[in-house]
Order: sequence, then structure tokens, then C-alpha cells
Amino acid sequence: MTMGMHSAYRRALTRLQAGTALDRELVEDLCQATLTGQLPPAAVAAWLTALSLRDPTGPEVAGVATALRAAARRVRVAPETVAVGGTGGSGLATLNVSTLAAFVCTAAGVPAFKATRASRFEPCSSGEVLSHLGARLDLSVEAAAALAETQTLCVLDEKAHHPALAGLDGLRRALGFATVLDLALPLAPAADARRFLVGITQAAHGPAVVAALKALGARRAMVVAGEGGVDEVALNGPTRYWELWEDGSTHRGVLTPEDFGLRRQPFVLLRGGAVTHNAERFVAVARGEPGPAADWVAFNAAAALYVAGAAPDLEAGLAHARALLSSGAVYTAFEAWRDATQGDPEAALAERVAAEQAAEAEAARAAEAEAQAQIDAESREAARLAVARAVLEAPIKPRSRSARKAAPAKPANPESEGTEAAPKRRRLGWPLGRK
Repeated sequence: MTMGMHSAYRRALTRLQAGTALDRELVEDLCQATLTGQLPPAAVAAWLTALSLRDPTGPEVAGVATALRAAARRVRVAPETVAVGGTGGSGLATLNVSTLAAFVCTAAGVPAFKATRASRFEPCSSGEVLSHLGARLDLSVEAAAALAETQTLCVLDEKAHHPALAGLDGLRRALGFATVLDLALPLAPAADARRFLVGITQAAHGPAVVAALKALGARRAMVVAGEGGVDEVALNGPTRYWELWEDGSTHRGVLTPEDFGLRRQPFVLLRGGAVTHNAERFVAVARGEPGPAADWVAFNAAAALYVAGAAPDLEAGLAHARALLSSGAVYTAFEAWRDATQGDPEAALAERVAAEQAAEAEAARAAEAEAQAQIDAESREAARLAVARAVLEAPIKPRSRSARKAAPAKPANPESEGTEAAPKRRRLGWPLGRK
């Protein structure tokens, strides 16, 4: 039973001051009160700050993510969709690696989800790059849902699909640091994804995030924390990871570029910049330009393909991702998605549904006609066999004596057959004419 929201705040604050962990239900109530405007800004700032003074627990992250999911304007996606994204907050000016990795998945035919949000810590967000390249992100929920039905990639803007966060934007900027809201957002996509590749900036948060994903019902997930606070699989150093398998077990380890035949690269070669710079690099990598940036994208795409079940391991995922990038297929996938956003997604969906229904109706008619033809053929064959069986099983009756007597006599002379027989002269006792 949900308690009163102010009561939830007082209880949570008491526990936080005592250094006690919060249970999932309490955090969910607290976050729900925050998202619905039932707490004043000072109270919101207090609990977000208090929780950021220590590493959050799995139930705490799951509680925030549950409230965020409940408040989101959700969009239905394919069951095997993989959500790709990071928490941000590192302050590093990087390329839009996770966005490109999502398009690699699209080129591979793997359903993917990517959330875009205004950057508070980095100079350039993925949404700004996509908009600069001609994509429309200001779609209504209905249009975005229609687009998700026709495209392998679903890209949703945070402001449109998490409207409750809009009222907290000023407060979050004023705090100036990442909070548990930032940590939980990649776990609460507006799409119903059950596979996740989540990048975090602090490795200390890894156990809590993977535990939260398990509690939230994720089927498969990988949480990665790269060298130097990079919320991606890193190419400039090792990456710590936490993995959730389909059987519910969790595993952790360390990845290095050298383990997969990649050269470790200094971060300066991977640095991003303003929107124009990142957009140019985005297009170059998507079109197949080789180099450190392409290797970095392929490394992250390998993890996404692996989590999605499209690759048996990271090595196979990396080979597949590199082949798609070098062929230019990723840019082709991006162009198709961009063009779809510029049209009328709802009309496109209606046209597609109508075409599918027409094809299904035609297939049903053809199947019905084929079935009827088969039935007719079987009926004719059954009738023929019945007649043949009746003939074979009918008894042969011997002819009666009267039938034999009534039968015409066989002519003695074959030549006379068919001619009328001459009447026989009756013989009397005496020859004719004799007295």
C-alpha cells in the first residue's frame, strides 16, 4: 500500500541521515511524489543530494526506474529490442558512439532503442547531431509509436516521452552533478525493451545497476564502465563490465581492446566537439571510413549485438559490426530512418498495415482455393475407387435354364449370320403331291 508522499519523504530523509539504505517501494513513492510535483524543490534537492553522497543500492535504483517507467508515455517496440545508451555526466567531449552503435544494430536487422536528451554535462548530445543531419525528433507520441512499427530503430526524445522530468530540468541543472535520476534513466526507456547495453561513468555503480536491471525484469543486459569515466566500452583503456544472463545469473569482468585484436588509442583521437564536428564524424564513420573512431563504434556495437542475441560472443559481434560499417550499410540504415522521420509515420504505418492485410487476405484465398481443389480431387478419386470396388465385389450369377432356352441359337454357317433364316417346310407323313 502506497503511503502518503510527505510521509515517504520524512521517512526516507531519516534513513538517509542515519546512513541506512532505502527499500525499493519507499524510493518509488519518493520519486513518484517528485515527478508529480507533490514535493517542493528544496525537498527534491535534499533527497537527490543525500542519495548521491554514497553509492546507491540495487533496490534504490530499481525504485527510481520503476517510478520513471510509470510516468513515461510509452511506445510499444519489438520484444527483442535492445536499448543502447549511457548515463552521461562524465563531462567528456566524446563522439556519439552509442547512437552509431544503435544504427549498426539497425543495419544488422536487430531492433534497437535509443533515447536522446539535452546534454547537461557534454557539449553535444546525440539528439542535436541527429537533428543537424535532418532527422525529426519532435514527433508526437502517436507518430513515434507509428514510426517504431515501421522502423527497426526507435529513437525517442526524453522531453516528449518523460514529460514529468521537464519540471525538474532547472533543478537538475542547478545541482550541477549527476544524480540517481541520471543513473536510472537508461533503465527506464519509454519503450518496452528487455535487453540493455548501459554505460555508466563510475564503476562503483555497476553492481547496483545490474541488480536493478534484474529486479526490473530485464532478460539480458551488460553494464559497462570505461577507462577515465567513459560511459561506453572504452578503446583508450580497460572496461569493467557486469553482465546479466538469461538464466538470471550475473557475471563481471574486464575487457581490453587488445583482447579483441584492437589497438588501444589515446583519448585525444576519440574526442568529439561541437555539433558540426560530431555530425561530420558521424557521417564519415557510418559511410565506412576506417580509423580509431570506427573501431570504437564497432567495439560498442559488438556488445549491443551480443546482448541482443545476434552474435554468440563479442568476437563475432565485432566482426559483424566492422563488416557493416566498412560496407556503408550503417549510413544506408541511417538515411532510411531519417527519411521516415521526415514523412508522415502514421500514414506510412496505415499503408503498411493495409498492404499486409491485403497480402494476408490474398494468401488466405489462395490457401482456401488450394484446399478446395485438394478436396475435389480426393472426392473424385474416392468415387472412382468406390465404383471399381463395387464392380469387383459384385457376385456372378449363373444363367437359368429358361434363360438358356430363350437365348437365340448360334448360326451354323457364319456367313448366314445376320440374315433371316428360311422357314422350314413341315414334313408330313407322305411326300408332297403324292396321292
